[in-house]
Amino acid sequence: MEYFSQKSNPFFDRNCNNAQLRMQRLGLEHLQSMVGVEYMLLHTFDPILYVIRKQHRADPNNVIPMTDYYIIAGTIYQAPDLGNVFSSRIFNTVTHLQEAFEEASSYSRYHPNKGYTWDFSSNKALSDKSKSAK
Repeated sequence: MEYFSQKSNPFFDRNCNNAQLRMQRLGLEHLQSMVGVEYMLLHTFDPILYVIRKQHRADPNNVIPMTDYYIIAGTIYQAPDLGNVFSSRIFNTVTHLQEAFEEASSYSRYHPNKGYTWDFSSNKALSDKSKSAK
């Protein structure tokens, strides 16, 4: 936690309970009785990975997680929240589905007598795609 609380870390809140205890030179056992924002070491895999959680303590038994951070090889990263992960995954899925639909629709043909048919004999779609890639 010393590394995480350095002044060079933009993620560390200087007004958190951990900083208050440090200034008062009190032990971490007092952290449970305090109310407010605090940091806790959630997981460690020495010496490569450390996971730190920022949380808001409303009372000794009620803790609300706010953000997770991880330290890999001495670099601190903010973990994305679940909403951002889902949003990114859904965006990638929709993009690939749109590309697949556009390629499939290039093989579709319409004739007034026959209606819609599939024409896989022409390589027009493949040649169009190779031209646009160049």
